[in-house]
Amino acid sequence: MYYKTLQQLLIEKTSVEQTTDYFFCEDYALDKHLFIAGMPTAGHKKVFKGAAKGEDGFDKSKVSIGSCFVLNEDGKNILCLYPNITLSKGKKKTVLTTLRKIQRSSWKQIKEVRWLMSPLVVDAQDESKVESAAGASEPGTTGTGTTETGTAGAGETPKVSKEDVISKAKELKRGIKKLVKDVMPRYKKRETTENDAAFVKALRKAGHLFLAQLPLTDAKTREQFSSQKKTLESGLPQWKELESRIHSQKDKVASNAALKKSLLEVVEKMKASRSEIKTILKRVNLKTLS
Repeated sequence: MYYKTLQQLLIEKTSVEQTTDYFFCEDYALDKHLFIAGMPTAGHKKVFKGAAKGEDGFDKSKVSIGSCFVLNEDGKNILCLYPNITLSKGKKKTVLTTLRKIQRSSWKQIKEVRWLMSPLVVDAQDESKVESAAGASEPGTTGTGTTETGTAGAGETPKVSKEDVISKAKELKRGIKKLVKDVMPRYKKRETTENDAAFVKALRKAGHLFLAQLPLTDAKTREQFSSQKKTLESGLPQWKELESRIHSQKDKVASNAALKKSLLEVVEKMKASRSEIKTILKRVNLKTLS
């Protein structure tokens, strides 16, 4: 009953850009597996992290922690897992095999369970389409490659260095500056182009990558960029809306241009016809026809 209820909540309340936490444990008790989804309390987080370290009798190789959401792809619900491989060591094959058993028995509306290695981004023009943010070029940089999610705990070596985070933060700052001083004025004048839409899309991807990599650095750096993280999280939905509006604006401009061209062609044809009629009238003696 729990899994059936959980299935409905995941379908209704999660999406590519609105994820929730999960905890998975193989053979939790007497060969029974456990999958919990939802935002855990501080107490639950402590238990989950301890289990992932092999404390209290848990086998850390059988524990996976991360975030999850349901993706609607071609009308099919797909449960996507984005594992925290910094904190948990659960293996992809084991986790997927077990969850697919739960899927077949209790998640009739979920057609697939998928393991992600990088964040996904929704297409601004068609929300049914998603693409990986990994490998996207940040404004003014080359591609960033794939990323992993998680949080570097105490005593663990950060997977992303402080210098790398600072570098990406500076790139984002330059990108946002260009957005405010270059793209937005053109948008307000209805002069944006396909390049502007592509820039906003790249900025969105860079933002998602930054948010995915920030938890993988050391605690001091995470704290240093906590306010920027909140600002970015609130800005990403607005950038998505802006990208969509730029595409819409561009389409309207193109449509108006096509209409204007069509009308000019009609006018030219009318002028040609009028000239032809005048020529004919000059050749005809209307007095003889009266």
